[in-house]
Amino acid sequence: MNALTIFLKEFVDLLRDRRALFSGLAYVAFGPVAVLLTVNMLAAQTSEGKYAPIKFCDAESALLAGQLTAAGLSFDPKASICVNVPADLEARLAEGKSVRVHVRGDLTALSSTIRKVESTLAQFSSTLGGQRLLARGVSMSLTSPLSIDTQTTNSFSRQADVIARVLIILFVMAPFFVAVAAAADMTAGERERRSLEPLLVHPVGAFSIVVGKWLAAALLGVLGTAACVIGGLVLLQYSALAELGIRLETGLEAGLMVTLYLVPLTLLVTALQIAVGLWSKNFKDAQSYLMLMSFAPAVLGFVMTGERLAQAGLWPLGWELAALSGPLLKSTTPTAPFATVAALELALTFTVLAVCAFRLRSEAILSR
Repeated sequence: MNALTIFLKEFVDLLRDRRALFSGLAYVAFGPVAVLLTVNMLAAQTSEGKYAPIKFCDAESALLAGQLTAAGLSFDPKASICVNVPADLEARLAEGKSVRVHVRGDLTALSSTIRKVESTLAQFSSTLGGQRLLARGVSMSLTSPLSIDTQTTNSFSRQADVIARVLIILFVMAPFFVAVAAAADMTAGERERRSLEPLLVHPVGAFSIVVGKWLAAALLGVLGTAACVIGGLVLLQYSALAELGIRLETGLEAGLMVTLYLVPLTLLVTALQIAVGLWSKNFKDAQSYLMLMSFAPAVLGFVMTGERLAQAGLWPLGWELAALSGPLLKSTTPTAPFATVAALELALTFTVLAVCAFRLRSEAILSR
């Protein structure tokens, strides 16, 4: 009996274990759908061309109505956002007085429209203030000494950057979730069921047992990650990206490249999951620890931004979060070579497997 035999035995058992398969396939199905829903949600929030209708609460102002209409806003008597102005607004403005305008609406559900109304009214107020200064012989440059012009050096839009960041985090989380149940079951689960003891009495080395189990879980992780990535990119073709003018690579080439970048990480993550399972007291503890570990990409993905992400270097997980923007956004941000990172992660993988084999040789592995 060798590692290949152990692998075939574990993989066949894995295919028969509906609980482990359902756990892995759930993320494969949920991941692409979550990608689609997230993109559409972000597209709705970041879209500047679609605003909810507005109305005047009581008194109306032709002057403000013209400014708001010119800014792309529309009026509807049944609108949920209303602009409350005093009845003598235009007369008070003509006299050089200030006027308080109230904007009422649901800031949570209609935040983009409310911000558009606020910015339009603020811009009109600034223009009107400048006209008053000029009428009194005062130059606007006295009150606005700085004119700020921001120019981006980024080759892609901020919307694409935000959406790609969410995509990358969801894709990097796939290796953590797809094989988590399988790794826990074939380690802590077998210890709890006492089915690990008959395997240990066979004339087979501990390292071969560990490698066989790791190969079965890793194969499930690689296949599930590939399905999640390619499925997510296929669904993106039916999302609202085109309406926003956002360019993301969603073709088969990009999907295969992202999957290739994630393969070494998947192998390393599976080895770590095997290790956690072997050191856990029971299946329940293993699941708890592994689920906590599965959210590491989400935490790291939102913490490592900007310069921190650019300095990821050869660190596993950090490199993937930085490098996946290449195939998805055609980003030219310099990262460490894939071959170097893959060699490092494979070396760490076999180091973890060697530690797991040492654990398997200990008599403490049979204690509960």
